[in-house]
Amino acid sequence: MPVNEPAARAGADPDALARVLAHLVRVGLFAAPSAGTIALNRVSRTCLLSGTPSSRAAEFHTDGVGPRLETALASMLHSVRTGEAAYPVVHGRELWEEMAEDPVLTASFDVEMERHARAIVRGLVRARDWALVRHLVDVGGGTGELSLGLVAALPSISVTLVEYADAARRASAALVRSGLAERYRVVEGSFFEPLPSGGDAYLLAWVLHDWPDREAARILARCRQAVGTSGSVLLIEKRQEIEEDTDLDLRMLTFFGGRERTTQEYRALGAASGLALQGVTPIGSGFSLFDFSPV
Repeated sequence: MPVNEPAARAGADPDALARVLAHLVRVGLFAAPSAGTIALNRVSRTCLLSGTPSSRAAEFHTDGVGPRLETALASMLHSVRTGEAAYPVVHGRELWEEMAEDPVLTASFDVEMERHARAIVRGLVRARDWALVRHLVDVGGGTGELSLGLVAALPSISVTLVEYADAARRASAALVRSGLAERYRVVEGSFFEPLPSGGDAYLLAWVLHDWPDREAARILARCRQAVGTSGSVLLIEKRQEIEEDTDLDLRMLTFFGGRERTTQEYRALGAASGLALQGVTPIGSGFSLFDFSPV
C-alpha cells in the first residue's frame, strides 16, 4: 500500500510514521517494493498478522502486557539497588493485580503463555512415563492450554487446574471451547494456600521463575504438602547453566523480583521443601522438565 495509507488509518503523522517504516524496512521487518510503498515480507507475514500459528501480534499492542513490562526496565536501577521488582514502583502495583481488572492486559498475557504451551506440549508428552499419573493438578496453569493439551494426548489422565479468580474464569471459558470437560475441572485458589489433595502429579509450568527464592520455596512446599508420600512434583523451566539467558534473568528480576535458576538451584529449592530431584529432561524451546518426588 502507499506509505501514507497506514498513517491515515492509524491517525499518525505521515512524515513521522514514514520514517518509522523506513527504519523497519532497513532492519528487515517490512519490504519497500517501490518508492513510496510499504509491503509485508516473510517476517512480518509470519509474526505480525493475527491468527497465524506463529503470530506475535498481541505483544505489540500498546495496551498489552509487553509494553507495560518493557517500561519497567527503565527503573532496573531500583531492582539492582534493592533486589526487588521495579514493576510495582513504575506502575503502582504488581502485574498480577492489574491483570485481575484489565481484560486487554490479561488477553495479551494469555496469548504469550499459550504460545509457549503449544510449543512444548508434544515434548512434554514424550518426556516421561505418564502411566502412573491418573490425576494431574496444574498449579497456576493460566488458561490451561498446556494441561488441556496433555488431556487431549493422554486419554488416561484427568486434570484439576488451580488458578486465582480471574484466571479461573478464563480457564473455564477455554475448557468449554475444548470439549474436554469430562476429564478436566477448574478450581479457584492460590499456590500460596493449601492445594487440592489426591493428585498423582502437581505441575508448575514457568511459575517459579516469577518469584524470589522465599516465595518459590513456599509454592513448592504447598505442592509437597498436597502430593503426600508418593507422586511427583513437575516443574517446567529453563536451565540457566544450559540456556544462559541473562537477558530473561534480568527481566525476571526487574518485572517480578524473580530469577532464572540452574539445575542445582532448583535441586536446592526442592530439598528445602522436602522434594528430591529425580531427573531433568529437555522438552523443546529451551525448556526442561524437572521431575521431583517427595522424601
